[in-house]
Amino acid sequence: MKRIVIILGIFACVGSAMAVPSLVVKPLVGAECISALSTVGKLVYSGDSLYVYDKSQTIVFKDLLLNVKHIRFSDEQPSNPTDVENTPSDNTLKVKAYPNPTQDILMVENAQGDMLRLYTMDGRLLETQPLTNGSAQVNMANLPTGNYLLLSGNQSFQVIKQ
Repeated sequence: MKRIVIILGIFACVGSAMAVPSLVVKPLVGAECISALSTVGKLVYSGDSLYVYDKSQTIVFKDLLLNVKHIRFSDEQPSNPTDVENTPSDNTLKVKAYPNPTQDILMVENAQGDMLRLYTMDGRLLETQPLTNGSAQVNMANLPTGNYLLLSGNQSFQVIKQ
């Protein structure tokens, strides 16, 4: 059984009114799971499932990876499981990131926000790049083979470097 364990960085937050660095997992069906990074122990992909554990090794999220819509980092307050996310209308432009997997240049189109951020799967920021009219080119040629997380606005994408 293939097993990848990703240990997330630990962040501290003082005061309840401040933004809280959080991990957001949105399944295709149901409410998203928002966990403060200070409470997340690890994120595990095992077999065909994704598990999020808290520091006491209790599972706070579990689903088949194919049922996960997106995983992203955010400054949202942790919420209870009954919160509902607003869904964009069907006429929203879809972000394109191609070719994926890539060996060198990753093209990004229709991205949100003004910056693109590339992270390692353990949460280390590798690159920040400005968007021009929602587009950018990310040079991944010098990065090691592996999986990366690309954030654009409130959307995240897994990018594979071959």
